[in-house]
Amino acid sequence: MLMIVGLHYFNGDMGGALSQLTQTDYNYYVTYFFESMFIVGVNTFVLITGYFQINKKCVQINKVIELLFIMTFYGLFFYSIALILGWQSFSIVGTIKAAFPILIGLKWFIKVFIILYLLIPFLNAGLNQLTKKIYQTFLVIMLFFFSFYPSFLPNSPVTDNGYGIITFVLMYAIGGYLKKFYEPNGTKSIYFSGYILCATITFAFSLFVVLVLGRDNSQVWGYNFIFNVFGSVLLFLFFSKLNIKSKKINYVASFVLGVYFIHTDPALNDFVYGGLLQTQNYWFSQWFIVHVLLSILFVYAASTIIDIARKWLFDRVGKVVIPFFKKHIPVLWGEVPISQRQVP
Repeated sequence: MLMIVGLHYFNGDMGGALSQLTQTDYNYYVTYFFESMFIVGVNTFVLITGYFQINKKCVQINKVIELLFIMTFYGLFFYSIALILGWQSFSIVGTIKAAFPILIGLKWFIKVFIILYLLIPFLNAGLNQLTKKIYQTFLVIMLFFFSFYPSFLPNSPVTDNGYGIITFVLMYAIGGYLKKFYEPNGTKSIYFSGYILCATITFAFSLFVVLVLGRDNSQVWGYNFIFNVFGSVLLFLFFSKLNIKSKKINYVASFVLGVYFIHTDPALNDFVYGGLLQTQNYWFSQWFIVHVLLSILFVYAASTIIDIARKWLFDRVGKVVIPFFKKHIPVLWGEVPISQRQVP
């Protein structure tokens, strides 16, 4: 999530560095390298999901309802603040957009992640029937057609740069394979060095496409770009070799989606990045790297504190509301199970 916050710092709609810096600026290359390092964040998030969910036999519908409710809560909350402070003017359309950002193309990750979550019982029903060799064959086919092919070959079978359900299913399946079959026998230094190498290759490709070919490099920074897929796997394996047990880390980690909702809210973008952090004053500064790193930590910490407060409020309201819904709309607390019948 720190990486994802970093990506949004550089984004033209939020931080602006990518859209403002030119190839004559030193910070242009710093931005490209950071972008190439951070781009694995989303893939790693989905990969972790596959690793921990591959043996699940059902998912709870109320988890989806809760996620959507939190998204709507934050959208309306920050929209209300923007109205009070005069940042925006009230309109019915604006209210609907704030409450349901998925409908206008915002919060794309949540939309695709919910689809993946609902598919988990059915994906697991198939994946858990595979032998190691067949599972490997499945991954090779998926990687070739939905990662390698769109990375280097024309007329790709997918054109979403990894922003769709296909790449999410691929990363989920890789995570499941790592859990079921893979023994990480490499060292921490090997895995981390491999991640840095993949990021460096992505960095080199991104510059080559822009400076030499004169084309848009969104394909290189796509989530399905082959070196971004490999990089996320290697970063995950690096952390799998670390022996860390911490209730505090787990507690903070439980608010990562809250961090996503808060720091990507369109009502806050101009205030946070342009007003509070003054990112435009550091695009060409020698303090650019320091400002990037401190800004990421600040946004993450502030968003976490806000989401902790939201959870405190929801917990108290939930003690009254949840029993009512469980009694009158029990289907919301139902589960989507996999079939007990063996898959032929």
